[in-house]
Amino acid sequence: MRPEGGIDPKTGSLYTMDTQHAMTHEGRAYGVGMLFESVADNANADLLIRLNGSIEMHVEMSGASTGAAWAYLFEAAVVTGSGTEVAAYNRRRVNSQGLGGTFYHTPTLASTGTTIIATLLPGATNRKTSGGGTATGRVEWVLKSDTVYVMRMINKAGTGAMMSINADIYEVKEPVE
Repeated sequence: MRPEGGIDPKTGSLYTMDTQHAMTHEGRAYGVGMLFESVADNANADLLIRLNGSIEMHVEMSGASTGAAWAYLFEAAVVTGSGTEVAAYNRRRVNSQGLGGTFYHTPTLASTGTTIIATLLPGATNRKTSGGGTATGRVEWVLKSDTVYVMRMINKAGTGAMMSINADIYEVKEPVE
């Protein structure tokens, strides 16, 4: 049982938890991810994020590939076709509260917008080693409301690769000034 008033009765210490953990308890934390089973060399895997209204979305992103890849986050992309919707799941499974944004894989873009992040997922292939890479954005980004973002990975393995794009999310209904 949680101590009354956030104070541990045995030690007198303040009882705390990180924001992501607190948002999970409040039913405002979500997970979304997409596995791309076969991405051709120099082709891309995209996950589009479309934010609604006055929602302030806090996101930590990650990606993985079975070969070398480039990973990007684009802001203010121009979309001509949304693609296929991807479900975002509430991390508090007894809560059915929906997220204030929607996600789509394989959108059609007229423009990617502004590059916010560009990073390398290293991979190696020779007689002795082979492998892919992972990129984890353990830095939290606070995305603008009413804005379209695209998380993109481009396969640079020299052959087909499997890729995944994932996001850990929590939202604040009223943006902080």
